Amino acid sequence: MGATEACPQQSEEPQEQETPAPPPREVAGAERRAGAAQRRAEAPEETHTMAGETIVFFAKYTSLSGSATPGTKYYSDPYDVTSYKTVILEGYNGGRTSTATISIQAQQSSDLITWSSLGSAIAPTVGNVASVTLTDPARYVRLEVTIVGADGTVTFWAKAVARDS
Repeated sequence: MGATEACPQQSEEPQEQETPAPPPREVAGAERRAGAAQRRAEAPEETHTMAGETIVFFAKYTSLSGSATPGTKYYSDPYDVTSYKTVILEGYNGGRTSTATISIQAQQSSDLITWSSLGSAIAPTVGNVASVTLTDPARYVRLEVTIVGADGTVTFWAKAVARDS
């Protein structure tokens, strides 16, 4: 009854283990990264243009008072738009007192001294946005806002997006 079970004997000689190769996915990724870095180094420097720059002429919510005809004129600060081909102007009329109306006219100048109208004036009605696209402006653009209405006040905002196309 004293049966003995045989135990497998282990060899005392050290066995060499092979280092497994990295999975193909990692090799391919490393090669792609190295190739992309090489292409960037060889490529000429690229210039990136912005999709557009937002210009805030009159911040939300600005209130201006007017007078009877011909009205009271207000001017925004001028902005340099040299690097842009179009300016998309938007004006919002948030409310008014009395029968006041608003007219927003873009103006352009090359020297900040002589100003001329650029495009058509917009006259947003209460609760609405009006817009106009202005093309090929001179170096500087500003807004002329006219409020018409005896003792009238208009609350509004006006902004633009300048684009290089």
